[in-house]
Amino acid sequence: MLLHCSKALAAKLPYLPTTNQAATAWSAWHGHLVRIDRFQCLLFCHDVTRYMLFLPGVRQPDFQQIETLHRNLFHDALKNDGVRDSDIQRALNALGPMALDTKTDRSVQGTIRMAMEDIKYAFRIHVKSIMQVDVRELTAYLNNRPCTANQKDIWPNSDMKASIKALTKT
Repeated sequence: MLLHCSKALAAKLPYLPTTNQAATAWSAWHGHLVRIDRFQCLLFCHDVTRYMLFLPGVRQPDFQQIETLHRNLFHDALKNDGVRDSDIQRALNALGPMALDTKTDRSVQGTIRMAMEDIKYAFRIHVKSIMQVDVRELTAYLNNRPCTANQKDIWPNSDMKASIKALTKT
């Protein structure tokens, strides 16, 4: 897995090893750190499917375990979406070990910006603190709305499921 970190996220990581690893379509993700209501929040976005993972209330020790955080969020989101355990395990195995860099894609960053606006909007209307957000519900919401990338309509949830199904056939 190759995680393209935003400058804000890269600044919080204990180290950012340089990598020459080429990302496959399956293993490329973007990670972003944002503050909402004085809390640090992580948002991960799969480069191809635009599948999102959100985690509020991240503290400094959490950054040392970013790979575990991502895998746990991904597992929980897929489980919540009704993906079979065997397919989830195949998807997690296909990610491989995490490598980090700061090479970001403007298109993916635009999708992340739109998601953050949606999160902030939902946050202002429905809860008093971002820490009261139901992470599963919010992640499901982010993945069940259309996105546009490279002039193509994307439905993150169904596209991620199709991508996992393609993995299981190989």
